[in-house]
Amino acid sequence: MDIVLASSSPRRQQILSNLGLKYEIDVCLSEPEWSGERPCEHAQRSAYHKAKDVLNRRMRNGIKRKEELIVIGADTIVVYEGKVIGKPNNEDDAIKMLCTLCGKTHSVISGIAVVSCAREEVDYEETKVHFREVSEEAIKRYVRTGEPFDKAGGYAIQGLAAPMIDFIEGDYYNVVGLPVAKLFHILEKFGIELYSWL
Repeated sequence: MDIVLASSSPRRQQILSNLGLKYEIDVCLSEPEWSGERPCEHAQRSAYHKAKDVLNRRMRNGIKRKEELIVIGADTIVVYEGKVIGKPNNEDDAIKMLCTLCGKTHSVISGIAVVSCAREEVDYEETKVHFREVSEEAIKRYVRTGEPFDKAGGYAIQGLAAPMIDFIEGDYYNVVGLPVAKLFHILEKFGIELYSWL
């Protein structure tokens, strides 16, 4: 059974690599538009879109026999007071974003989709992240490191932003970008038993 991760995210790749899972990378070529749905619905739809796009392309190109291929798609979004907070466009945007989150609680929602020619499973995970109060000067210093710019919400919990996090409720790996417990629960439905790849 071959596993493909439909993501260019180095964080998702690192999570799977750390678990010893063998996989290939193949990136979806398009992003679905928002259609007025709730954030958890959009995250699931986006994850499914990514996984299905890669599966269909590989099937058309005959890269693998269809019974040998499983594709994982994921999409992570940050939500504060019902509004989606994307990736910052520039330093000012990142500073404003992080100042908004400081001292408050927000949600990180990841949609996860696992698809093959025989089966499709889509779900999501939500983690509450509690930021501590941090001075604007400290936020500016953090932003100058460049770490916020390719991350939803403008921070990396596993990186330099760790001291800004007071505590979380839920799956830590979900905040990094891939809800590990949820993913492996789904993979078991595809016949991939936990640690069978070791």
